[in-house]
Amino acid sequence: MRLLNQLLLTLIALLCIQPLYSIPPPGMESSLQPSPSSRIGGESLDLLGPIDVQLRALRNHNIQEAYDNASSEEFKSHTSLEDFKTFVEKHPSLTNHRQISVKEHSRQGNKATVTVILSDDTVEIPVQYILAVENGTWKVWSMEVLGQYSQEVMALLNNPDTLKPPIEEFLQFLHSQNMTQAYYRLTSKKFQQDIHLPAFRKFFEDHKSLLEFQRYELINPIINNGAGSIEVRLYSERIIRLLDFVLGIEDDQWKIWAMEVAKEELQPAPKTTPEESTTPKEATTSPTIPDIQEGVKGPLQFAKIEIGNKIDQKGAILDPQVSLSSLHEVIYIDLFVVNGTAGDKVIARLKHVETQSELPSISTTMQQSGNLIILLSFAPPAIGWPKGTYQLQAESTTGIKRTFTFLIN
Repeated sequence: MRLLNQLLLTLIALLCIQPLYSIPPPGMESSLQPSPSSRIGGESLDLLGPIDVQLRALRNHNIQEAYDNASSEEFKSHTSLEDFKTFVEKHPSLTNHRQISVKEHSRQGNKATVTVILSDDTVEIPVQYILAVENGTWKVWSMEVLGQYSQEVMALLNNPDTLKPPIEEFLQFLHSQNMTQAYYRLTSKKFQQDIHLPAFRKFFEDHKSLLEFQRYELINPIINNGAGSIEVRLYSERIIRLLDFVLGIEDDQWKIWAMEVAKEELQPAPKTTPEESTTPKEATTSPTIPDIQEGVKGPLQFAKIEIGNKIDQKGAILDPQVSLSSLHEVIYIDLFVVNGTAGDKVIARLKHVETQSELPSISTTMQQSGNLIILLSFAPPAIGWPKGTYQLQAESTTGIKRTFTFLIN
């Protein structure tokens, strides 16, 4: 699971961009409208609305209007008008562009990501927007001006093995319990914005077993659409823990965007001879899940979840609760899986029912067949968890789904 409910941004390669929108000459200003041949979906106009409002105001050098009419309350709570003015002045393409192209857009629930290209006669500048629904209307939740790729960055993007050195360095810092260096040297600015150093330290205090591995293995480095992913196996005693990392380019280097931790009992107990063994084979399967008959094969099931704000060194939930009371602590969820199949994926989504806000889905690949427990962790947003009802929906790639409900009071 991701260390935090942070949004996973995708770095955009500036390739094969076709203009979708053009800015008319002065005196013929019009709103941003797609041509029939370049329509990007029925919801495109809704998604493009706040971007259109903001960029039209900026082209008219009306920064106040762009800030007031296009920005979400969340955006304004973190970015003052003066900060926004400084940001606009730093990026003249926001006011001087002559043409706009939509490179990519995606939507997950009430959040969406749209990347546009702002062009004048000489340069093309990508700008990535994250949008959120606020009072029934799409608003700008955050924005980032993305730089064009240097030769150094292109060398990174063309070689998946370049993902390994920063992760190896990160693991070495963890193993030596040098949290400060691991945090500041190897995580992205967005990661640090969402997860402050004390929360980062506390996470690993609660997951001390992640610091006590005997060896590690880096597998499946993949680069797709400018973002990298890599799996890490940590070996200690009889436990193998699987970590999934997502990385992005920042300051011409790979930086950690997100981290997902899956807890699995993968190494069997030492074998004994038939004369020595007095335990039925079925009883040695792990983990034991209440109310499920061990040794009986069947379709995959999501048996139950346990939730809490504390875990032990092995990653088990301490004092599981039906409802939680803390608004500012990490939420840990143990998802109990029965009859899993190695290679299948489990996808999890967390939603706040009252606001219908939903975090981006996360997934993990099961490394063994049988019963296992997947540990999910969610760090609180800066303003704390909204009170109310939460739903965790678990889904397998085989089509099995189950929704679990819990409360934060």
